[in-house]
Amino acid sequence: MVGVVLEEGFLRLRIDELTSLIVTFGLTVILESLIQWIWTADFRRLESPYMRTSLKLGTIYVGLGGLLAFVAAVALTLATWAWLRWSYLGKAARACAQDGPIAGAFGVNRRRVALLLAGLSSAYAAVAGLFIALNHTLAPAQIYSWIGVVFAAVIIGRLGNALGLLAASIFIAASEALTMAVTAPGWAPLVSFTLLIVILLLRPEL
Repeated sequence: MVGVVLEEGFLRLRIDELTSLIVTFGLTVILESLIQWIWTADFRRLESPYMRTSLKLGTIYVGLGGLLAFVAAVALTLATWAWLRWSYLGKAARACAQDGPIAGAFGVNRRRVALLLAGLSSAYAAVAGLFIALNHTLAPAQIYSWIGVVFAAVIIGRLGNALGLLAASIFIAASEALTMAVTAPGWAPLVSFTLLIVILLLRPEL
């Protein structure tokens, strides 16, 4: 509902994509300040039995929380790919992204599609936030530590390509894990930005 209300405000005020991105960053700062004011800036952890459970796969141990997050990501990715490809909403969304005025001329309700996609995207973000809370410590400023990863995954995987986004996310996660194993955990956040810069230099058309 929050995503739908926010998108409705953008549509009523005729805010374009770039401006909406800037507004969203501003709302993020406000949200961070509210979190600090209500719950302080201390690190917190969502206690769950999933955090202490590991599964042995051959010679390695896999945390149950991380495995559940991966399974959920794969399931949502495949479902997203399917409805983008075959459902009316998916076809309408792709048509609006390609040429909004022409899609509207052929009967696509662009406003309704935008509101539905905003609500769906917010629901996806809520699922991601739940699994982040299960697998990581939480702090208000932690919002920004995920921005680089998200942007890198979207740019490398390409917008509108659900399967490409999943592959890019796995690649970035594996690169960060390898970096932490070889060097130090503090170097891991640099991986996503470095990969993003390299990809854009090699393939600027992305």
